[in-house]
Amino acid sequence: MRVLLVALALLALALCEEQLASVTLEADGTYRIHSGIVAPNSIAWAVLSDETDENGWNFLSLHSDASVDGTDNGFYAAGILEGYMMAEGITFQIQAAKEADYSPWNLHYPTAAVSYVESQMEWMKNESDSQRHYSLYWDLVGNYLSFVEGLQAGYSLSPMSYVDEFTGIVYEGTPFDVLMLQVGDLTIYSI
Repeated sequence: MRVLLVALALLALALCEEQLASVTLEADGTYRIHSGIVAPNSIAWAVLSDETDENGWNFLSLHSDASVDGTDNGFYAAGILEGYMMAEGITFQIQAAKEADYSPWNLHYPTAAVSYVESQMEWMKNESDSQRHYSLYWDLVGNYLSFVEGLQAGYSLSPMSYVDEFTGIVYEGTPFDVLMLQVGDLTIYSI
């Protein structure tokens, strides 16, 4: 079945403008990205279709191997691929969010919002770690947190930058920016 999926992914790549990448979990516990191939022993792989000229959207199809389905490793690996392959789009989102929510001369998050998000993430991680074996809810929260950690790690592997059109300042997106995109509109309020 896996060979068929890989063959179909490669055929799709040949027929249209798509990017392919995969992640392996190395013996030392590190994750390794392989661009352009589904590497042997991949625990996750993804195909990114650029259809912006046709319909204005990019499509990312994420897959994980059955050996890691539903595990933190599988969610983390999928997050790495999304962060890595969607870095440019994520950076555009960061730029749009910052320019919409803040003055062009102050693109930093309010300190209270940063502290709140960091403390809530820590609380969720602690709750998930202590309760996930007893609660489906906390197991799903743990999976989500693993995905977001992977998303941040993947994004940091291909950092993008943009130039603020008002100030000319070059701004680099950070892994914390990726987290704040997950939070949504929380940062526009004074906490």
